[in-house]
Amino acid sequence: MDCPETNLADTFLCEGESSSQRVSSSKVCDGYCDCVDLCEDEITCNNHTYGLICPDGRTLPGNRICGPEESYNFTEMNYSEYLFFKYYKSCSGDRELDCPKKDIVRYCLEFIKTEFITENGTRTGNKKYIYRDLYPPQICAVPNWNADTGYGRDQRTCLNGLDQINCTDPAKVATTCKMGGYPTTLSIHTVCKNYNMCDTENYQNECLEPEIGCTVHKVQICDGIKDCQLGYDEDEIHCPIVTTKRCVPRVNMAYPNVARMFPASWIMDGLRDCADGTDEDEGSWVKCGSGNSVRYYTTGSSEICRDVFNCPGNNGFVEFQNLCDKIESCGGEKAVCQKAKSLTTTWNSIISHQDANFKILSYCMDGLHNLNPLIGGCTLKSFQEPDGDIFGVTQLQIVGPSEKQDCSHAYGELYVYLSCTNSCKTIECPLSPLSQHSCVNIPKKDQVFSLSSRYTIRMVRRTRYSQYFGDYFACQNNKCISYDKVCNLADDCGDRSDEDGCKNNFFCKASKEFLPLTSVCDGKVDCRDFSDECGSQCSQSSKSLLKGKAMNLIAWTFGFLAMTFNFVVIAKTPGYVLKSSVLHHRMDKMLIGLIALGDFQMGVYLLGISSVNFYYSARYCEGKFLWLSSQICNVLGVSNTFASQISLFAMTALSISRISNIGKLVGNDGQSLVSWCKMISCVIFLGLASLGIALVPLLPSLEDYFSNALYYDGVTLFSGAVDKPTHQRVLQEYHTRFRASQSLTWATIRQMTREMFSQDYGGIVGSTVGFYGNDGVCIFKYLVTPSDPQHKFSLIILVLNLICFVVITTCYIALNVRISKVSKAVTRRKQMNQPRTHRKLYAKITLIIATDFACWVPFIAITMIHFLRYIDATEFYPLFSIIILPLNSVVNPLLYERVFEEAVIGSFRRLSLWSKMESPSKGDTLGATELETMSHVTFNNE
Repeated sequence: MDCPETNLADTFLCEGESSSQRVSSSKVCDGYCDCVDLCEDEITCNNHTYGLICPDGRTLPGNRICGPEESYNFTEMNYSEYLFFKYYKSCSGDRELDCPKKDIVRYCLEFIKTEFITENGTRTGNKKYIYRDLYPPQICAVPNWNADTGYGRDQRTCLNGLDQINCTDPAKVATTCKMGGYPTTLSIHTVCKNYNMCDTENYQNECLEPEIGCTVHKVQICDGIKDCQLGYDEDEIHCPIVTTKRCVPRVNMAYPNVARMFPASWIMDGLRDCADGTDEDEGSWVKCGSGNSVRYYTTGSSEICRDVFNCPGNNGFVEFQNLCDKIESCGGEKAVCQKAKSLTTTWNSIISHQDANFKILSYCMDGLHNLNPLIGGCTLKSFQEPDGDIFGVTQLQIVGPSEKQDCSHAYGELYVYLSCTNSCKTIECPLSPLSQHSCVNIPKKDQVFSLSSRYTIRMVRRTRYSQYFGDYFACQNNKCISYDKVCNLADDCGDRSDEDGCKNNFFCKASKEFLPLTSVCDGKVDCRDFSDECGSQCSQSSKSLLKGKAMNLIAWTFGFLAMTFNFVVIAKTPGYVLKSSVLHHRMDKMLIGLIALGDFQMGVYLLGISSVNFYYSARYCEGKFLWLSSQICNVLGVSNTFASQISLFAMTALSISRISNIGKLVGNDGQSLVSWCKMISCVIFLGLASLGIALVPLLPSLEDYFSNALYYDGVTLFSGAVDKPTHQRVLQEYHTRFRASQSLTWATIRQMTREMFSQDYGGIVGSTVGFYGNDGVCIFKYLVTPSDPQHKFSLIILVLNLICFVVITTCYIALNVRISKVSKAVTRRKQMNQPRTHRKLYAKITLIIATDFACWVPFIAITMIHFLRYIDATEFYPLFSIIILPLNSVVNPLLYERVFEEAVIGSFRRLSLWSKMESPSKGDTLGATELETMSHVTFNNE
C-alpha cells in the first residue's frame, strides 16, 4: 500500500519492481509481507538480516540468491545445490539479474507425494517432490506445533529444513557451514533434525540421547543447563571430567557467543566443537600414548601418562580407572575381567511355570528334597507388589521355604522373592512403590499403565502372551529394572540404588563394585583398594605382618638374644680352634662356631622381620604384595633358610663327630696340613650345601618351578598375587590362540600379558612373588600341597632335615649311654660316686635332644598333615618362623658353650643362691676331669 507523501517519515519504501510502493512503518517486521515484490519490510528486523551471506561478506536482502553465472544441469543436483544455483545470481559487482516475481521467494521441499501411474496394466508409484514458497517471516522461525500429533512432535514448514538457513539473528543462529561452497547460517531448529544440508560435516547432527525421549546436541552436555527432564545430560556419567579452559561452542543453543568450560570428551576427538578450534589444538593439551591409544588430558604434565589396556581385537583402549567397572567399554574386556577376578558364583536359581506367574525357588526344586527338613518344607505364597494390588495384573505365586532362611547369599529374583514374602530372618524387602516419574528408561512403545489399589498410576510389563506383571524395581534416578537385576552385585540402575539397600554384598569404594559376602576377609584381594581384606570388618591380626603384639615382642627378644649370645661364641671360636692341638677337638669347636654363625644369622633375620613389621605397621595389609614381591623379602628368606640349614647340618656333623670320637686317645694330630684341609673342607661343604638350598629357588632358569605368582601394582585388571592358572584363563579369553589345557611358561605369560597393554611407557611388568613370598615372614616354603610345582623340592629338604634330626637324636642317645658306662667304670675304679657329674652331662644331652625335638618334630608333623590337605596350616607360618624354629638359635649357645654356664652360675652366686646348692668336692672335680678325658665329649671349652 502506498503511503501519502505528507507522512513519508512514517512510511517504509519498498525496493522491488514497484519501487514507488510504501507501507506504514507499523507494518515493518510484523511477520507479514506488505511489500508485494520482495517482502523487504520483513528482511531486516532488530538489526538482523534474513538473507544469504555471500563470499565477499555482503548479505543479499531477503531471498536474493548469490551464486555463479554458469549453467548447471539441475536434474543432477541435490536440492541444496538447486537452491543456490537455480537463478544464476551473482554477488560480484553491482550487477544483479532480474527475475520474475515468483522466483524472488525462497523455495523448499514441503512434502513428497507418491503418484501411481498405470502403464500396460502395471501400476507403479513415482515420487513427486512438492515445493513451496518461503517469505522472510518464515525463515528461521519456530516450527509450527500441533497438539494433535503429540507433545514434542513438530510440524515442519519444510521437510528438508531449508526454511531454517540464512539468518543472522544470534538468538536464532546455532552454527554455520557451507552449502554449495557458500557460507550459510543454520538456525537452532536444524539441530538434531538429521538435515544433511552442509557440503561436508553436518555438525548440527552430532547429538546423543542421555535419557529416553531426550535428544540433545553434544554442546548441551555439561553446559550447566538441564535440558532433559531428569537432568541426565548433566550427570557424572556424561560429565566425568570438565576442562578448566573455556571456549565458545561451535553450536550455540542457550548463550550465543558465551565462552564456557567444556567436557574433556571434546578434546582431540576429530570434531571442532569450539568455534576457535581450541579443543582440537594439540598443543593445548597433555598428549599421552601413541597409535590407537592416543589420548589427551586437560591438566598436568607428561608424568601423568600411563599405559592402557588394549581392547581385544584392537578395538580401542580402556584406561585403568575404567577397566573392570562392569561396563562394556570396547567389547570383550568385561569377559576378560571376569576371568581375572574369579568371583564367587552367585545363587539365584528360580524356575518359572505358566508364563512366569508361578515361580519355584531353588530351595524347593525337584532333586533337592533333602533340603526340606532344613527349611521346614515348602509353601505356596502370594507375592504382593509394594504398590498393592494392581488392576489387570497377574498375581504371582511363589513356592518357597516355610521357615525363614539366611538370605545373605541369595541374589537377584531369589533375593527379592525371599525377602518380600517374609522368608528371610533379618533381611527386609528392597522394593518400593513406583512414582509418577519412574521408568523413564522404558521406551514409550512398551509403556503400559494401570491403576493400583492405592489409587496411583502404575507402570506394568506386558508379556508376549498379553499377561501383565508389576515386576519393576524403582531406581532412585527414576529408571526401572527387572527383579533379576536387583541385589545381583551389579549396578544396573546406574546410581547403585538397586544394590545399596541389599544385605548380601560388600561395596568396594575405589572401584565402585559389589562383592558377595563370601569374598570378604577370605585372604584373597578383590577390591582395588584392598578394603575387602583390610577394612574394619576383618580381624586386626590379619592386617599385620606379625600376628599381634606378643609375636612382635618375641621376635625382637629372640632376635636380640640370638645375636648377642652367638656373637660371643663366634668371637671365641678362632681362639679355641687355634689353641687346640687335637683334630676332633678342633673340628668340634669349628662346628660349634658354624652353629653359632647360623644362629647369629637367624637373629639377624628376626630383627629384620621385626623392623619390616614396624615400618609397615597398620599399612601392611595394603602393602602386602609389594612386600612379598620385593627383593628384601627374598634376602630375608635366603638368610632364614641358610641359618636354619647350616645350624642343623653343623649340629648333625657335631653329633656324629662326638659319637665317633668318644673313647679315642688324645693325640697331637691337629696341627698337620691334612687336618686343616679336613676342617676347611667340612666347613665349605656345609656352607655351600646350606647356601645352595637357600639360593636354588631364586635361579631364573627355575622360575617355572619356584615362582608362585605375579603382582601388578596399579593394574586394575588384576587384584593381589595372580597365579599361573588365573593367568592362563585370562590369556585364553583375550588371545583365544592357544588351548585352555596348554601349560604356559612364566616367560610366555609375561610376554602375552604385556601384549594386552600398550607399551608406550615401559609396558606392564609383573613383580614375581617367588618361593619366599608365600607368606609375609618370607621363610622357606615348607607348607606345600601336591598342586604346588615346588612340592617335591620342599619335601626333599623336609625329609633331609628329618634325617638330620634322627641322626642327632640317635647320636646323643648313644652318647648318653656311653657316658653312663664310662661314669660307672670311673666310679668303680676310683671307688667314689659321680652323681653330680653324671647328672650334669645327662641333663645337657637331654636338653639338646629336647630342644631339637620341640623345634622340628611338631613342624614336620604339621607340614605333612598340611601336605595331605587335612588342614590349612599356612596361618602358622609366623608361629614357626618367629618362635619354634628360632628357639634353638637362643638355646644352642647355652648348651654348647661353657662361658654361658659359668655366667649363669656367677649370677646365682651374686644372688647368694649358690650356697643353697651342693658344692662339688675335690674328688668330684677330679672324677669329672677323668670322665671328660676318657669320653672326649667336648661340651665345654678346653
